[in-house]
Amino acid sequence: MNHMLFFLALSSIFACSTLGINVKICSLENRQRCVGIRYGRVSMQQDSDPTTIWRIAETTRYGGQYIQNLGNCLFLQIQGKQLTLGRKNERSQSQSWIVGEYGSWYSETISGS
Repeated sequence: MNHMLFFLALSSIFACSTLGINVKICSLENRQRCVGIRYGRVSMQQDSDPTTIWRIAETTRYGGQYIQNLGNCLFLQIQGKQLTLGRKNERSQSQSWIVGEYGSWYSETISGS
């Protein structure tokens, strides 16, 4: 994926969610396109698709965090050069993510009086 992505925090509660921050991972160029799941594979989907909601929680033993899809409760991971999904594997670095915000959903303006 060559898209710049950003994270949008959500306040919804879903079946997989226990603790953590719920987010959408969307393209900076087109915020209507977000990382989701289609036919069991990671792909860009419309932001209204329920598979585009993820949970960031639990620090991995490698210093990153797990990213879990709330539609199917599987975890985002790297296999080879592909983003894939898998069950939680505490011994694998491929599920350890460094999370930050790149871009913004809104802008603030300050007006003088």
